[in-house]
Amino acid sequence: NKGEKALIPFESERKYSLAICKIENKLKVFIKGEPKTIRSFCNKILIKNKLVNFSNYDHSFTNTFEKVTNLGERPIAFAFKELDPNIYPLNFEFNLENLEFGMNEFIMVGLISLDDPPKKDIHIQIMKLKETGVSMVMITGDNLNTARVLANKINFIQSNQNATLITGRDFNRALITQNFELLNLEFRINKSIF
Repeated sequence: NKGEKALIPFESERKYSLAICKIENKLKVFIKGEPKTIRSFCNKILIKNKLVNFSNYDHSFTNTFEKVTNLGERPIAFAFKELDPNIYPLNFEFNLENLEFGMNEFIMVGLISLDDPPKKDIHIQIMKLKETGVSMVMITGDNLNTARVLANKINFIQSNQNATLITGRDFNRALITQNFELLNLEFRINKSIF
């Protein structure tokens, strides 16, 4: 993209993407991703074109985040910070492994939510699999509230069912440590693959 100096793509382990861009002869860092992760980088929030301390809006931010995840929507937060031109001139070469400027003092500018509906007729396919006795596992990169709502929508779990939901990160950790109790599953894994 025009003006883009560096880019770190989204990865589920990191939970955000980052772009360093030249705008009006200054370098700015833009981040977007999982709201709680983005929140951890911010000390200010832009409210009606005024910068205010984020701590004054933590409760509102948390309520909004929970509200959209409880609807089964996927929230995404956006933030930026301007880099000091005396330290980071326009020709500065960034080390994206180090991020010299630090992942702090960002300004939160927005929170959106996306409705990512399940595939058509997926609930029918799930019912057919359940009828055959197949054990099914749902592994998600979404927020667990979002995943629970979607699992209910597609009849993966029933609303009154006490299901164990885990993130993809926890699933990978359980596989690496061979802590299968965490997964709450009954299956055998060929240990020679580890």
